[in-house]
Amino acid sequence: MPIKDKEELVRLLNSTIQKAIVFSQQHDVELDKILKATGFEREELKDDAVAAFVEKDETRRQFLNLVGDVQMLFKSLLPDPAANQFGAIRKVLVVIAEKIRCEVGSADITSVLEQVEDVLDASIATERYVIRPSATEASYIDLSQIDFERLRLRSVHATRMPERSRKAAVRRCI
Repeated sequence: MPIKDKEELVRLLNSTIQKAIVFSQQHDVELDKILKATGFEREELKDDAVAAFVEKDETRRQFLNLVGDVQMLFKSLLPDPAANQFGAIRKVLVVIAEKIRCEVGSADITSVLEQVEDVLDASIATERYVIRPSATEASYIDLSQIDFERLRLRSVHATRMPERSRKAAVRRCI
């Protein structure tokens, strides 16, 4: 979200909260009653609100999107003291949204994962991996034939040589 003037953020947040209030009223949820209630009555009203919003997937998505917008704008406004006037209603909206998320739970995608795994198994062709012998008589080196003194002298000069020359110098010592 681009940087906005604090007064504009306050107007946007107020407008978004009003949209959430109107949306809630359209679904027979009175957020003001929830704000004023206490104890078990408050919990019962929140549970009723959750039930109203999860009735249809589209309603649930719209409510959660509105609450997400309110939350984003509220956080953008912080630490400005103007955010304090929206704290209570924002908290009610966030709590209801959290309860909705807990009630709906996460989707079970195990069947989709199994199908993806089957497609991957079918599409990936594997060939036998052949392990070749690492040592053959041609690759053996007789260590008694190495002139270590000559190799040491060449290695002093080899630190200044390019890699190809260094390997050639080592081969000549063998």
